[in-house]
Amino acid sequence: MLPAQVLVLDTAKAEQYFVGRGVAFLEDATLRLSLDSVRSPAMQSRFRGIPGAFPNFSYTASAYWLRWNVVVANAPQQGQWLLSANYPSLEFVDMYCILPNGSITEIRCGARIPWQEKHFRHRNHIATLPEIAFGDTLTLFMRVQSRMTLAVPLEILTERRFAENDRAEMIPMWMYYGVAFAMALYNLFLFIALRDRAYLFYVLYVLFYGAFIFVSVNGLVFQQFPLYAWLVPSLVTVCSLVGNIAALLFAKEFLHLWEFGKWSVRLGWCLQAACVVGIVLHGLVPISVMHRLLNLFAVLVIVFMISNAVIAIRRGFRPAAYFLAAWMMFFTGAVIFILSNFAIIPKTPLVQFSIQIGSALEMLLLSFALGDRISLMRKEREAAQKAALQGEIYRLRTIELAEANEEIARQKEVLEEQARDIEVANAALQEQNERLRELDNEKNEFLGIAAHDLKNPLGAMRGMVEVLVMDNERMDAPDRLVFLRQTLLTIDRMVELVRNLLDINAIERGGITLSPLRLDVTSLVREVLAEYEYHAASKSLTLRFETEGEITAKVDRKALRQVLDNLISNALKYSPKGKQVTVRLLLTESFSDKPSETDVLGYWQKLSVLRIEIQDEGQGLTEQDMKRLFGKFARLSARPTGGEHSTGLGLSIVKRLVDAMNGRVWCESEHGKGAKFIVEIAG
Repeated sequence: MLPAQVLVLDTAKAEQYFVGRGVAFLEDATLRLSLDSVRSPAMQSRFRGIPGAFPNFSYTASAYWLRWNVVVANAPQQGQWLLSANYPSLEFVDMYCILPNGSITEIRCGARIPWQEKHFRHRNHIATLPEIAFGDTLTLFMRVQSRMTLAVPLEILTERRFAENDRAEMIPMWMYYGVAFAMALYNLFLFIALRDRAYLFYVLYVLFYGAFIFVSVNGLVFQQFPLYAWLVPSLVTVCSLVGNIAALLFAKEFLHLWEFGKWSVRLGWCLQAACVVGIVLHGLVPISVMHRLLNLFAVLVIVFMISNAVIAIRRGFRPAAYFLAAWMMFFTGAVIFILSNFAIIPKTPLVQFSIQIGSALEMLLLSFALGDRISLMRKEREAAQKAALQGEIYRLRTIELAEANEEIARQKEVLEEQARDIEVANAALQEQNERLRELDNEKNEFLGIAAHDLKNPLGAMRGMVEVLVMDNERMDAPDRLVFLRQTLLTIDRMVELVRNLLDINAIERGGITLSPLRLDVTSLVREVLAEYEYHAASKSLTLRFETEGEITAKVDRKALRQVLDNLISNALKYSPKGKQVTVRLLLTESFSDKPSETDVLGYWQKLSVLRIEIQDEGQGLTEQDMKRLFGKFARLSARPTGGEHSTGLGLSIVKRLVDAMNGRVWCESEHGKGAKFIVEIAG
C-alpha cells in the first residue's frame, strides 16, 4: 500500500501550494467504483504515485481517483483554503473531504455540472476546504473523468491569493483577444479596400482560432456563457477544423500555391476535405478520438504551411519569410501543447498557455507578412505602371496594325461561325436521316411481325372451321369441342395481339393516365388468376398463388391488372405442359438491393414496397435474350414452347406501365431453369 502523502498548509510560509508529487492515483476502468469501495484496504493497496509534477492521464475512457492528505498549520487571515483543479474542460470532478471525526464533505464540480449547481462558480473547478483544528489531518479524495484531455493541475491556496491570481490571469487573456480582434478588424478593412481574399481568409482564421482558444485552452465559455457549456466538445472541434480550413485557404492565396504545381493545391484541398468530413461526422465519433484527430490535423496543417513557405522562399517570395517564422512559432507552441495533452511532458501553467503564446506571435508575424505583401504589391504596381508608360508609345504606333488585325479576325470569326452553322446543320440533317431510317426499320419490322402473327392464327382458324363444316356429320361432340377450343385459343391470341397494339400505341402517344387508389391487391391477383385457370388447364399447368396475407397498396388498378395479365400470360405461354407457374405477393419495407438495369428511381430510402414475383418452369432465357427484354417487338429465341410465339409487345407495355407507377421490373433467369419476373412498386 502506498502511504498517503501529507501536505502542510502554513500561511506563514506560503498562501499557494501546488499539489502534485504527493498525490496517489487509482484507475477506475469500470467507472463504477464508489468512495466506500475506493477506501477499502484492497483498493488502497492499488494506489500509485503520479509520475510528474501534475496528474495528467492524457486521453482515456477511464475515471481516476486521486488521494492525498492535508494538515492545516494555521488558518488564513481572511477567508478559507480553496482546492482548485485548474483545467476547465474536465467534465466530472467529485471532491471528498474526510474529516478526522470520519464525516465526509462531498463537493461535485466539473464542466457537465449546471452553473447554478456549482459550489464555486468559476471556469476552473474549486472547492472550499472544511475548517479543521490546527494539527489535524484532512484526507482528500477526488474522482475525475473526462472525454477530453484528463489533466488535473491541482493547487491549494487562500481566497486572497486566488483572487489575485484570477485577476493576473484574466488581464493577459483579454489582451490576447483584444489584439486578435484588432488585427482581424484591421485586415477586414484591408480586404474591403483591396478586395484581396488573402486578408478575408486571415480574418476568418484569427476569429475561429481565437474562438478555439476561448473555448478550449482558457475555458471562458464556462464562466462567460455557462448556459452553453454543454456545447464545448463540439465547439472545440468545429472552431479548430474551421480555423484549419481558413488557414489553408489563406496559405493558398498568400503564397500563390497554384504556381508550385498541382500537387500543392490538391494536397491543400485534401486537408480541407478531411476537415469538412471531421466537422460533419464529429457527432458520430467519440470525443476522445475526435480530439486526438484534432491534434493530428493541426500538425498536418502546420507541416503543410511550413513546407510551402520554404518553397516560396526558395522561389524568391520575400513575405514568405514572415509566413515561415509565424508558423514555426505556432508549431512550437502547438507541439508543446500536444505533447502535454498526451502526458509526454508535464502540463505546467506555462505549457498550458504555450499554444496561446505561439498563436499570438503567429498572428503578429502574419500581420507583418501581409504588410510586407502590400509593400511588395505596391512596388510591383509601380514597376507595372512604368512599363505601361514605356509601352504606350509602342502601342500608339501599332494601333493601326492592331485595328487591321482585328478586322481580319472579325472576318475570320464570321467565316468560322458560318462553317460551324453548316456543320451543325449537316449533323442535324444526318441525325434526322438516321432517325428516319430507324423509324422505317421499326415500321417494316412491326408490319412483318404483325402480318405474321395475324396470318398464322387466321389460317389456323380457317382450317379448323373448314374441318368443322366439311366433317360436321362425321365428327362426334368431343372432337368438335376440341376444334372449338383450339379456335377460341387462336381468337384469344389475336385479341391479345390487337390489345397490345392498341396499348403500345396509346402509351407512345402519351396516353397513360394513372389514378392510384388504395386497393386490395390480394383480391385483384386472385381475380386475374381465376381468368387464367381455363388457359392453364388446357396446357395441364398448375397455377400456384403464395401470399403473406391480405395486402393492400396505393396503386392504379387498371395498370396493375394489365401488368399481371401480360406477365401471367407470358408465364403460361412459355411453360411446358405439366409444369407449374407460381405467383408470389408480398409487402417489404424497402426496394431490393439487387442491381437492375431497369431501375428508374435512383433513390433507396426506407418505404413500403409492393413486390410481385411470377415464376415459370420453362426453358429460361439466354444471355442474349436477357439483353433484349422489355424492348418493342423483341422475340425471345430461348422461350418458345409448343410453337407459341409473341410480338414482344407485352413486356414492353409492362415496362412502361411499371415506370409510370414509379416502380421497376426485372427478370432473373438461367437458361434451362425457368424465369422469374419481379415487379416492385412503392405502395
